[in-house]
Amino acid sequence: MVVITLSSLFDLSGIDTGGVSVPYADKGVHFVFYFFAVVLGVLCLEERKQNNGGTKKILVVVLLGSIAYGVLIEGLQWLMPFGREADIWDIVANSLGAITGGLLIQMYGSLIRRRN
Repeated sequence: MVVITLSSLFDLSGIDTGGVSVPYADKGVHFVFYFFAVVLGVLCLEERKQNNGGTKKILVVVLLGSIAYGVLIEGLQWLMPFGREADIWDIVANSLGAITGGLLIQMYGSLIRRRN
């Protein structure tokens, strides 16, 4: 989450990408960041609770928390003078990444339960 926060709040346009320019690539980055935030968040909390049930609750909390965090970060970009601009499409990409990560975790959990 530290990487997401820093890369979302500070202007990184001065970083040399070697001349590579992909239109809307930042939306893909937003998607990937929040996808992995949800997947890793659920796996981490699932491991900490040591499989005592309640995976669906963990998934819902992590998913909603990630989406809310993405909205908060966009709000901070709108308020703070760090050279970043808030974008509703960033919120959409964040949310879609988080939801996709949540669905993947849910499907993975279903596969594991079927095998047992």
